[in-house]
Amino acid sequence: MRKLGIRLIIVTLLLIVSLVVIQKTTAGIQPLADWIFKTDSDYYFVKIEEDNDEKLWNGKYRYTFNGYDKDGNLQHVVKVVNRKLRPDAYIKIYADGSYGEGWGEVAAEDIPPEVLKKINK
Repeated sequence: MRKLGIRLIIVTLLLIVSLVVIQKTTAGIQPLADWIFKTDSDYYFVKIEEDNDEKLWNGKYRYTFNGYDKDGNLQHVVKVVNRKLRPDAYIKIYADGSYGEGWGEVAAEDIPPEVLKKINK
């Protein structure tokens, strides 16, 4: 019985350490769950701000955005990238729920006007 208790404690500790590593080296647990369970996918427009990134221990950057789809609906999006992004740039990012996938820089003129107003608030 004692061996079972020790094994349970070890498994629990390994699970906790794994979750901490996932949170600290990836986009995080919630975006990862969105990616695994494939929530609704869409493109969102975001603006790079000075304070929406976090440098991870592995040298990458985790960005947390408030993105808007073409209809102006809000979605929080998290994306890990290898470099620091240019402040005040506009990005069009494809996301499964809050898990950011492919992205590219776009000009302000390419963003629907009502969405651009929401981004720049």
